[in-house]
Amino acid sequence: MKLKSFLFLSLICLFAAVNSKVNSKAVELNGEFDESLIPRSVVPPAVTAIQTDNAVVLTFNRAVGNLKITVNEGSDVVYTTTLNVTGATQFSVYTGDLESGTYLLKLTQTATGGGCVYGEFSVE
Repeated sequence: MKLKSFLFLSLICLFAAVNSKVNSKAVELNGEFDESLIPRSVVPPAVTAIQTDNAVVLTFNRAVGNLKITVNEGSDVVYTTTLNVTGATQFSVYTGDLESGTYLLKLTQTATGGGCVYGEFSVE
């Protein structure tokens, strides 16, 4: 009986997830982080970014250290924060209060000689 209830609830959750509409699109990120101290043979991207209706969701696949995250509109900084990425994690940059326009998202390692990853996104 418990198994049937569990399966029924799982199907309901799956149906709800499939039918919920969240507009999202990938934010193309350029540049690279300094990862010279991390030994590995196959290197997936350290971070990916997906823009939803009211946020840019950053998914970090591994540690990249201390970052300064900024969002610029032209030469104006409209958002800034710092984040210490010590492993796989997600972080959301809220964009719901930004005016329509094109913005530059920039993730900069704060360590000396650190790298930078950046990409543009639009708010409509």
